[in-house]
Amino acid sequence: MSLKIQIVSTLIIDIIILSLAFLNVTSLSERAEVPKNIFSNFNNTTYNVNPSDTISKVIEFQGIQIKSGAFLNYYLTNNKKGDLVRIKLINNNEVFDLKIKLVAKYSNFSLFTIIFVSLVYFFTALFVFLKFNSAKYSKILHWLAISTMIMIIFDWGSVQLYGKLINGLIWILYDSAIFLIPTLFLHFSFLFPIEKPERKLLILIIFYTISIIGIIISFLYIIAIFCLSIDINRTYYVELHSMILDIFLITGLIFTVGNFEHSVIHMKNALDKKKIYWILLGIFLGPLVYVFLMLIPRIMLGYELVNEIIMQYSIMLAPIMFIIAIKKKK
Repeated sequence: MSLKIQIVSTLIIDIIILSLAFLNVTSLSERAEVPKNIFSNFNNTTYNVNPSDTISKVIEFQGIQIKSGAFLNYYLTNNKKGDLVRIKLINNNEVFDLKIKLVAKYSNFSLFTIIFVSLVYFFTALFVFLKFNSAKYSKILHWLAISTMIMIIFDWGSVQLYGKLINGLIWILYDSAIFLIPTLFLHFSFLFPIEKPERKLLILIIFYTISIIGIIISFLYIIAIFCLSIDINRTYYVELHSMILDIFLITGLIFTVGNFEHSVIHMKNALDKKKIYWILLGIFLGPLVYVFLMLIPRIMLGYELVNEIIMQYSIMLAPIMFIIAIKKKK
């Protein structure tokens, strides 16, 4: 494939992804959640925000038993803000049967933040791909930035707005991007600032294999849910999406940081070392903050330690640091 065809085809794919992203923004604007004041009426607890969730939480939604907050998030995608629904809430071992009106999950400012941070990653991907196309790392970093944009803006919205094809495509891209991010991060660490052939092949084969298997399983689950109308309780999709993806992302980032640190220790060129320091700073200010303040607390405690919007502005620092590292010449 000639360089021109490669560039054009990549840009076409980027534009298609960006178009789907803006479609999903509309879906996110209709995304519903249970109003937090419902929980504040019971011992001032707030669902999925602090440890007292174990005291006050939703156990049934529209007649469907809720195993965890992740399942509730899924079932809420079948509704829109303003819908009237019936829930059962347990508080201090007492069950309350309530009819409530769902509220918007995302404020206008939240949607602006999602769009703004996503565009930062999108234009970073374009800049790296077009400006440094001859570099081996440019394509990997391009798809890493695009995948991160997808992870931010392709989050679950209301599935009522579009048909099964569009919803299924958005969800498949979302899961695929999250499965690819840790592998692309690690791959990038073997190519920047100079290529490290030692150990690269075996480690990357393992990570790419996990990514491909994860994407295939997600694809089959999404087909089953959207096309075959199989109840999500009969699958392990939520566990795959919430637990396994989080663990894989954490593992990939740890390996990436370790590989960059290994490069710094054995590297003699001062400029290359400084480039890696900028990369590590971007990882520490962005992805690792996300890991230690959101992913690990979500897995171990069942709630997150920071607001999602604050986290997104922190993640936005990563591409800025990456560009500084790439352009640094002295």
